[in-house]
Amino acid sequence: MNLNQHNPNSLRRFAIFALLFLLGIAPALAKPRLPAPPWPEIGNLFCESFDQPYSFPTNQTIDSAVWAESWSGYSLVRSRPPVQPFTVPMVNPGTNRTLNLDPERGAIRIWYQPAWSGGWTGQGTGPGDLARLLTLVSTNRRASAEWWSMVITPDGNELHVVCETETGPVSCLSTLINWEAGSWHMLAVGYTPTNSALIVDGQVVATGNGLPSLPLEAMPHTTLVIGSDLAGRNTAKGQFELLSTFTGRNRFRSISGHPFGMGNVWDVEYYYAAYSPEAAKGPVTPEEEAATRARWAALRAERIAQQQAALLSGASSRVGLEGGFELDSYDSEQGFRLLTPEIQQQTNVFLTLVNCDTNIGYDIYYTPAITTNMTWSILATGHIGQTTFTVPRLGWMGFFRGAVGGDWDGDFIPNWMDADPRSTNTGALSITIDSPVNGTLFQ
Repeated sequence: MNLNQHNPNSLRRFAIFALLFLLGIAPALAKPRLPAPPWPEIGNLFCESFDQPYSFPTNQTIDSAVWAESWSGYSLVRSRPPVQPFTVPMVNPGTNRTLNLDPERGAIRIWYQPAWSGGWTGQGTGPGDLARLLTLVSTNRRASAEWWSMVITPDGNELHVVCETETGPVSCLSTLINWEAGSWHMLAVGYTPTNSALIVDGQVVATGNGLPSLPLEAMPHTTLVIGSDLAGRNTAKGQFELLSTFTGRNRFRSISGHPFGMGNVWDVEYYYAAYSPEAAKGPVTPEEEAATRARWAALRAERIAQQQAALLSGASSRVGLEGGFELDSYDSEQGFRLLTPEIQQQTNVFLTLVNCDTNIGYDIYYTPAITTNMTWSILATGHIGQTTFTVPRLGWMGFFRGAVGGDWDGDFIPNWMDADPRSTNTGALSITIDSPVNGTLFQ
């Protein structure tokens, strides 16, 4: 577009838009939807949700060339080459014994969203180059050898599983596709030494001969590359979600007729039917978030009105617990959740709060069992904006909850408000620390 051909008003509008963009006054971006809960599956070996940004410091900028807000937390972006390859080693480097990928019989499943439309749709021309979705490759210092790869043709009309043979690469499994940009698709490849299958959106679309088993000596040097080749080229030009790997050598799975470990046809269809509506929602849009906050505000106003009516009528004087104010309780109307805890080195538990208000502070509580008269003990007190916590592992079983910060000095003002320097209408936070022995008063 040649701006010199437009009138001055157009130029002014363009200049104003550019200025607003530079000042950061840009349209609000979508937010990640709550991560999807893990699907119960017996043959599962390894899961990757691509939710690493949740563990980043709150002041760290999330690289949009690597991560994107998605329908299940964050997704992995593989767009312009070259990229830093995202790899999953076959042998778990933390143990050097357990496997992330089965070398003989199993399955690999992943969700993929193209940033392009295929030629058959009449709306696009495909990725333009060969798009690699999955690549299983072995490396030994300077040399590397591919075992198989899942690729999409440059026109976006065909999906192939390409196997390496003595005579060169050969398409072992293939199907025609008709995808549009922004649509999510569930893809899986199942393999044994005697047969293989390609699954797209819950349906088996191709079957073929078996894939060769990896020799024992190659396993420590083998890795699965997501969305590119090992050099970061031939990118998928799209996003990835919820990678899962399976083993078909599980005895129960073998006896019950699940050779790939992923389940039978009905299991696969049910999984896709459960998750595909969520995938279609995409991340939380600003409009959806505004509507949700409006519902929360309406529910809160209704609850307050009911409490005030009860107080005026003399029906009840109870607010919160034991006639006091419930300042350090979990407020479901805020909508925040704790992600599934991650055990670190068998001694600590890593917890992440999502969908919470980063302008206030939260605490982490623990109880060993859910009982009628249970007692919650505080494990961590968070500062304003803190969303990640590392707490000690206190037993082989326990329950955690996130709660709005408590009121230690009993002034009916939560700790996070007392300590917020931006707030001008709060009291000072006064607490007593038992060090030295006689205690020290902090204002």
